[in-house]
Amino acid sequence: GGGGGDKASAAFELAEPSTSFHVTMMRLVLLARILLLLCLAASRTAAAKAKGKKSDAADELLYLTDSTLEVALEAHPLLLISVSVPGCGVCDAVDKRLRKAAPELRVKAKAAVKLGQLRIDSPDSPVLGRIVQGALSLPKLIVFREGEALDYTGDDSKESIVKTMLALASRDTVQTLRSVKQAERFLHLDSWSSQHADEEKPPRVVGFFPSNASAAYPVFRDTARKLQGLISFGECFDAAMQRKFLGAPAKKAVLQLVKADKRERKLTYQGPLAQPPLSRWVATHSVSLVQDLSTESSIESHMALGVPVFLLLMPDSYEDELTEMMVAFRAVASSVRERLLFGYGFKDTEPWPVFAQQLGIPASAKGAFWM
Repeated sequence: GGGGGDKASAAFELAEPSTSFHVTMMRLVLLARILLLLCLAASRTAAAKAKGKKSDAADELLYLTDSTLEVALEAHPLLLISVSVPGCGVCDAVDKRLRKAAPELRVKAKAAVKLGQLRIDSPDSPVLGRIVQGALSLPKLIVFREGEALDYTGDDSKESIVKTMLALASRDTVQTLRSVKQAERFLHLDSWSSQHADEEKPPRVVGFFPSNASAAYPVFRDTARKLQGLISFGECFDAAMQRKFLGAPAKKAVLQLVKADKRERKLTYQGPLAQPPLSRWVATHSVSLVQDLSTESSIESHMALGVPVFLLLMPDSYEDELTEMMVAFRAVASSVRERLLFGYGFKDTEPWPVFAQQLGIPASAKGAFWM
């Protein structure tokens, strides 16, 4: 009996650790499953984050509204935006091409160019109203350099966007003139310009400074930023170059406007050192005292200067008396040069019939109109 009892006891004692072992194994399996689920969850989260990062990297556009545009202009010195409204399929197509251009520009322009989409609820956007003059046609691409709006001159293909913005990124708002040859080319004083005297030569503004610590220097830069895209600005700090162009090194700032106009080849600014009067002086003196506005480009360039235009619009029959009229016209224009631009056109000759209609002048109207 004792021997059998010992065997049963032994069997019972052996069974107890066997049950404990089974429970332990179940716990380990359950723990392993939990760990596996946690690993899978972590893996999915990491994959989702990686996907999100990849998506963010692929879409490098800024998404702007009226309330965020001003902040973006302060943060990005060179910004190209596409203006769009909800439901505009053509606008979405342009935005798609911007997204394709963004990575290439980031690499080639070394992050100097930023692209964005400005979504507005209607073309009556108050922010855009201060930027875009007249009716807003969509899609619309606008360049901003240092917060100032410029005309976008390319088309809306990805290749043109990259090419146009790279050209803008490589061009400084103010060109630093470091050699006599460079300055002569800038001011149209080189041999090429003299051999091509019949070609149009746009006006240039050049500032001669003792150093960039001159009080006039920040005013000059602000004016260049304000008028960029309309008139080119150059700066010179080299004493030897100043001696060549001024006759002596500049002891104080000298700001000059150089034109191809024989009557006004070189003008020197004598007004107060502030951006508004300097900008207006450059704008009003960069064009002829009285301008023949006979082409669309001449009309648009006058309007773009941001100074009121006093216009004489007359029938073609007045052309014979124009020489005599110009004497009085130029005298008046000289007396208010700082405040107004003066121009004339013939209302029966293209492109004026359309413009005259927009100004409310009937096609049958006689005589001249002063506006």
